[in-house]
Amino acid sequence: MRLLREAVKWALGIVLALFFFLVPLPRSVPSWAGYVQWGIGSLIAVCIVGKLLYDTLFYNRYRP
Repeated sequence: MRLLREAVKWALGIVLALFFFLVPLPRSVPSWAGYVQWGIGSLIAVCIVGKLLYDTLFYNRYRP
């Protein structure tokens, strides 16, 4: 059951990052906004993967 929850979190993180990568920007925004869009998408992907990796490595396996 725990593995299924982790898989859902991974999938949600990937979908959220892809949303920021692939959403088209309107023509009225400056040209540098595309770089900000990719930066935000990358930051979200790295943070979500990092948190999931941290939670996986430091999972409390010993139950009293």
